[in-house]
Amino acid sequence: MTAREIQDRLRALENPEAAAFAARYFKTGPGQYGEGYVFLGLRAKVTHALAREYKSLAREQALELLTSSIHEDRMLAL
Repeated sequence: MTAREIQDRLRALENPEAAAFAARYFKTGPGQYGEGYVFLGLRAKVTHALAREYKSLAREQALELLTSSIHEDRMLAL
């Protein structure tokens, strides 16, 4: 499994409405504490389930996810 395949799977589950809510909640606007954060709108429960599925992911692939600008990519990697 590669980081790219995981990212494709996460993006297939994207929820724009929930992503917009998360962006407002985490204050992602210019000058706000979450400036630049990007969300796909996945619930933590979904991301945690996927993380369990990919728990044997190679370290290099996990590090690639950690460098992503997308919140859910980083959350799954951690």
